[in-house]
Amino acid sequence: MTISKIVEWKTQSRKTRKVAIEHTAEATDRTAYLDGDSQRMAPETTDYTHVSITLDGKKEAEFVGNLRETKNVSADHSDLIAVNNLLLVTPEIWNQLRIAQEAAKTEARNDEAYLDIKSTETAIAEKNQIVAAEYDKHDAAVDNMMTIGGTTY
Repeated sequence: MTISKIVEWKTQSRKTRKVAIEHTAEATDRTAYLDGDSQRMAPETTDYTHVSITLDGKKEAEFVGNLRETKNVSADHSDLIAVNNLLLVTPEIWNQLRIAQEAAKTEARNDEAYLDIKSTETAIAEKNQIVAAEYDKHDAAVDNMMTIGGTTY
């Protein structure tokens, strides 16, 4: 499921700045190619954010990733917040952008098919952690073994 959120405002020069945030969270089929044959694998979840920034309808930037606060190096605009080194915005606009991003993620991740696959992935990851811990314990025990005269102790 893809959810879009748009934050729009007027700049000091009366131009319209628009940030479109699209978050996609979906279950996708996986295919593995083995020895020239394709094998259908268990589905997996795909979860990403696409951001597009325009000024008066002209695209200025586009990227896949989250909006984040970055270091503001502008001494003239120390009261503003830098966003992904692309924008300088007021704290109010920054809050609107963060809220829109979180809302898009939350809504997109409520898809039933996505949640089913995600719960399966989580269960498998938990089992893998248990197996890895058991292997580490076994590996440590093997490291402490010694062989004397052909007998391992």
